[in-house]
Amino acid sequence: MRHWLISSKTNFCKSLRFTRFGKDKGSFRFKCKDCNRTFTEHTGTWLAGLHKKELVNDYLELMYQEKSLDKIKVALNINKKTAFDWRHKILLSFQDVEKKDFNGIIESDETFFLKSEKGNKHLKRSGRKKRTK
Repeated sequence: MRHWLISSKTNFCKSLRFTRFGKDKGSFRFKCKDCNRTFTEHTGTWLAGLHKKELVNDYLELMYQEKSLDKIKVALNINKKTAFDWRHKILLSFQDVEKKDFNGIIESDETFFLKSEKGNKHLKRSGRKKRTK
């Protein structure tokens, strides 16, 4: 009997009774014996519904190197919107990771931004002149 590594998010009813049920776009498909629903190994993860899964490792490497979306787009020959969507799927998946307390020293600095009221017809202050603080 073979056992597959399936995450707890993958199977809808959390049952451990399932069988292999073919392939779907290169991923194994499984069928639950309790609820009769089918799922893949990527169901419930950020990889679910993702086209071009073969580019994910290269994408993660470029993201680790802090490359811009434009450079990633050119390197992998994908659309900039795709690169943007992948980045946000990856970053949102980190929220699922258990957060632990910080250890060590944490530093922060203050940053001040001028509040823009551009386009507001009812200013509560006098207008700014160019090149002034």
